[in-house]
Amino acid sequence: MTPPGGGNNKVDPRVMSLFSVFNITFPSKEATEQIYTKILEKHVTEFHEDIKNLVPKITSATLNLYF
Repeated sequence: MTPPGGGNNKVDPRVMSLFSVFNITFPSKEATEQIYTKILEKHVTEFHEDIKNLVPKITSATLNLYF
């Protein structure tokens, strides 16, 4: 949706009126870690205590790989 020229064409305003644009900032690393830790804790409620204790480490390691 760049200006016309170089193979780009102007987008019709009638088409553009059908779309909305919004921006959401990504949460901080700490907030992301807390969110995923809580989700994983709920998934492992029936597991052995040793597994439950690994949840923060699993989340931290996964996010370190991601970032």
